[in-house]
Parts: sequence; C-alpha cells; structure tokens
Amino acid sequence: MGYIGNLTITTNNGTINLQNRGLINNVNSYTYQGGTTNTQNSGTINSFNTNNNNANVNTANTGYIGSINSSNYAGNTNIASTGTINNITASNVGGNVNIANAGVVSNFSANNAFSGNLNLANAGFLGSSSIFNRSLGNVVVENQGAINNLNTDTQRAHTSIGNFGSVNTLNAKDQWDDTGIYNQGSINLANLIANGAKGYVGFQNAGSVNTLNADANYGGIIDINNTAGLISNFFADASGASHGQKSQINVLS
Repeated sequence: MGYIGNLTITTNNGTINLQNRGLINNVNSYTYQGGTTNTQNSGTINSFNTNNNNANVNTANTGYIGSINSSNYAGNTNIASTGTINNITASNVGGNVNIANAGVVSNFSANNAFSGNLNLANAGFLGSSSIFNRSLGNVVVENQGAINNLNTDTQRAHTSIGNFGSVNTLNAKDQWDDTGIYNQGSINLANLIANGAKGYVGFQNAGSVNTLNADANYGGIIDINNTAGLISNFFADASGASHGQKSQINVLS
C-alpha cells in the first residue's frame, strides 16, 4: 500500500487519471477549459479539494474520503460513492453537479446558483445535509435510502424533493419561485415554510408523516395534497401579507 502526503494535479484541456489503493493525505485538483480529471479511490484520502472551471471532474469512491471540497464553475462534476465520506461541501455556479451516494455520507452542504443544476441521489445513508439554492438554480433530491436531516433553502430558484425511503427531519424553506416535495416513504418531522409573496411550497404525500408543520407568512402559499397518505400530526399557520397577497395554506385530504 503506497503513501502520498500532498498531491497537486493540474490539467488544462488534458486528462489526468488518478487511482488510489493506498493512503493520500491531501489532494488538490485543478481542472480547466475542457480538461478531465478522473479519480478512483478504493483506499483512503483524508482531504480532497477539486476546482473545476468549464471542465469535467469525476470521482468514484469505494473506500474512505475524509472530506471533499468541490468548486464547480460552468463545468460537470460527478461524485459516486459506495464507500464512506465524512464531509462533502459543494459550490456550483452555472454548471452541473451530480452526487450519487449508495454508501455513507455523514455531512453534506451545497451552494447552488446562477442556473446551476445540482442532483443528489441517495440510496445509502446521509447524515446532515444543507442545500442553499438561489438565482435560477435547479436542485433535485431523490432519496431511496435514509436521511437524518435534510435542509433546503430556495430563493428565486426551483427545488424538487422526492422521498421513497426515510427522512428523520425535513426543513424546506422557499422565498421565491417554488419548492416541490413528493413523499412515498416515511418522514418523522417535516417543517415547511413559504416566506413572502413569491414563496411557494407544494407537498404531495403518498406515504407517512408523523408531524407536519406548515408555515405560510408574508404572502407565501403552501399546498398540501394528502389524498393517498397518512399524517399523524398536522399544524398549519398562515399569517401576514405582502405586496397585496395574503398568506395561504390549501389542504386536500
């Protein structure tokens, strides 16, 4: 088993293939202008920092990665893991970021903006996750595994969440455009907030929810469709108005 302390790799319109079966303490990757960096890790990487500028970065993990810090500008970044990742931090501006987890990810945080596309598919275990989606960004989250905490904040963007597994706590806040949620699995606690006259949350439940809190304020709108689901405890509050629009919660059950 080999060992590398600090590894820096750079490509501009070229290709770098990194295959690690041993131990790398720190990797700094810079991929520019049509270049491609492919990483396959079946060993251990303690810290992995990727910078993608209008290029392609692909990471496949079956081992252990302590942290991934991913910066993506108008490029394509793909992370697929069946192993263990302690922490993923992703920043996406105008590009495409796809994350597929079938292993264990303890912490995930993302900032998606300026027509960027962020897709998170979880079939394993995801601990704590926080996604900030803004400025015409598009976020799609699909869960077929288990998520402990899922937090989304949408501002002038579009967020779609599909749960077919289990979520312990879901916090979804929308201040502009829309957040759509479809549940066919189980959610222990769901907190939905539509804030302001442009805030909208749509929640369609065909599974089970233990406790649902819906808060529409300052003209926000929340639609709840529960014609095929189960909600044990439901609390709704529509208060305030903004720009001539009153807060509103619509429930169909």
